[in-house]
Amino acid sequence: MKAKLCQSWPGIRESEIWSPEFIKLVKYDRPNLIKQLELLWLLYHPEIAKRMALDSYHRMKD
Repeated sequence: MKAKLCQSWPGIRESEIWSPEFIKLVKYDRPNLIKQLELLWLLYHPEIAKRMALDSYHRMKD
């Protein structure tokens, strides 16, 4: 779990949120939290969401 978080969120280990409590929160208490935060971020950045959707479409098309 820690390796996946570090790979998905570079610099997380240096942030003040990184703690055993955070690991417990995202692994056991709220396992969907990371995905929910990513979707919320995309909601506030529609141009990036659109680009990601187009890239995904083009990969499926090829």
